[in-house]
Amino acid sequence: MAVFFANGFIRVPGISAFIHPIWILAAIVFGVAAGYLGLLRYLQVKGKGGLLPGRFNPKAHIAFGALFLVLLSSGFLWGIWTAHRYHGAIARSFHFYLGVVILILYAIGAVIGFLLTRGIKARRRWAFIHMCFNYSACTLLGLQVILGILLLREYL
Repeated sequence: MAVFFANGFIRVPGISAFIHPIWILAAIVFGVAAGYLGLLRYLQVKGKGGLLPGRFNPKAHIAFGALFLVLLSSGFLWGIWTAHRYHGAIARSFHFYLGVVILILYAIGAVIGFLLTRGIKARRRWAFIHMCFNYSACTLLGLQVILGILLLREYL
């Protein structure tokens, strides 16, 4: 479908308009894997390790988390480029602002996670703060997906 602009130009979104949501969904898959491994670690520390199947693997947790953050950041940049290219404006919707907040929360969580690998003091407290930042961002990411679906329906 065509998108009409106030200046009379018409642009037809191509495949690049669909790359952003697919890219973000791929990132979410790696984020869920990292979050699941982190939850396993949390349950092991609390003495409830048998509640979920699997064992905590710190290298896999770090790798999935890093890949998630890279894919999420690059997907964010692709979304900005697509919005600017097809819609003429970047920061017109709550979807954009929520994306910025999500990236900031995940970045803070990643920094805390990096410090945890370097032997930060009060390790359990920082691990809990790391988890809170990441799961708060995960909740907002669910809202972000819903807003993205609504925006996609509006523009196509």
